[in-house]
Amino acid sequence: MKNIPLLLILSLILSACGSNDLIHNTDGISSKQSNPVDQDTKLTLDQNSDIDDQVQNRFKKYPISLENLKNEPIEVTALKLGKIEYSTNNYTRYQAEYSVNGVLNSAIVNIPFSATAQNPAPLIVTNHGYIDPKIYTNGRGLKREQNFFANNGYVVIHPDYRNHAFSDKNIETTTDFRFGYVQDSLGAILALKQLNDPRIDTSNTVMLGHSMGGGVTMKSILTRPDLIKAAVLYAPVSSNERDNFDKWTRNSYPQASQILESYGDFLENPEFWDSISIDSYFDKFEVPVLIQQGAKDDSTPIEWARATYAKLIDAKKDVQIIEYPYEGHEFATSFNSFMNSSLDFFNSHIE
Repeated sequence: MKNIPLLLILSLILSACGSNDLIHNTDGISSKQSNPVDQDTKLTLDQNSDIDDQVQNRFKKYPISLENLKNEPIEVTALKLGKIEYSTNNYTRYQAEYSVNGVLNSAIVNIPFSATAQNPAPLIVTNHGYIDPKIYTNGRGLKREQNFFANNGYVVIHPDYRNHAFSDKNIETTTDFRFGYVQDSLGAILALKQLNDPRIDTSNTVMLGHSMGGGVTMKSILTRPDLIKAAVLYAPVSSNERDNFDKWTRNSYPQASQILESYGDFLENPEFWDSISIDSYFDKFEVPVLIQQGAKDDSTPIEWARATYAKLIDAKKDVQIIEYPYEGHEFATSFNSFMNSSLDFFNSHIE
C-alpha cells in the first residue's frame, strides 16, 4: 500500500506527458518515453527550437551562463598516473593528475586487470556531490560506485575538482555556480584521451553524478555530448538553479549578496537565472539519461528529480527514472539494485 501514492504521482506525470511504458520492480518504478516523434510533432519541435535558439543566444551577454560555458574551450594536459594506492583481485587504484585550462586537478583512476590493448575497457567518470573541501581527501565520495564499476570491467576516473585534495586551491567557485567543476569533469576525459593508454576505450565513456555531481553531469552532457554515451543522475540537484540557490547559497554563502547585486534576484532578472539553469537547455540534450532517486531524500527532494524527468519527457528526450520508496540521499538496502540497473543502462549504450 505504501507504493500507491508513488504510482499515482507517476501516472499523473505520464498522463500529462503522453503514453509511456511502465516497468515495475521490487525497489522502484521505472518509466521511459517510448513513443516515436511523428512528423507534425517534429515540425513543432523544430519551430520551438528556433525560438529557444533566439532566447539562448541572448544569454551570451552574461559572462556566467551555460551558453558561454558550452562554447568555452577546454585545454588539458595528458593525465599522469601516479602512486598506486592499492590493488584488489580485480583492479589497481592510482592517484592521478591533469590540468584544465591551467588549473591542476587531482583524481583517482581504477584500472581493471581485464582491460588490455586487445580488449580495452569502457570509461566511467564519477562526479561526487558536495563535501567540504577542508575535509575532502583524494578520491572521496562514491567509493562504493567506483569499486563496483571497476569490478565490472570499467576504467573509473573520479575527479576531485579544483580546490579539493591535491588540486589547485583558492579558486572562486560559488559566484560561477561551480561551472569550473564541469570543465574539471570533462577535462578528465580529454586528459585520458591525451594519455592514449590502449587499455582505456575513451570512445565509450559514460558518466555518473551524485547530488551536486548530478548537476555537474547534466551540464557536462550539454557542454560536450560528443564525449559521453550515457549518463546516470543519482539523487541530483535541481535542474533549475533557482532551487539550488535558495536551498544552499542564499543564506549560507557570503557570495550570495554579490551574485544578487550583480545579476538581480529571480523576479528582477529572470533571464539571468534561466541562463544558468540547465532546464533551459533540455531541448539541446543528446545523451540518454537515467535518473535514480530515493523518495525519502531530504537533501535533494524527489520533486526535483520528477520535475527534471517531466521536462525531459516534454522535450522528447531519451530519459528514464527509477524511484526507490525507502531510500534517502545515499542508497542503502537498494544499492545493489541501483548499481545493477545503472550498469545495464550503461552497457546498453556503449559499443
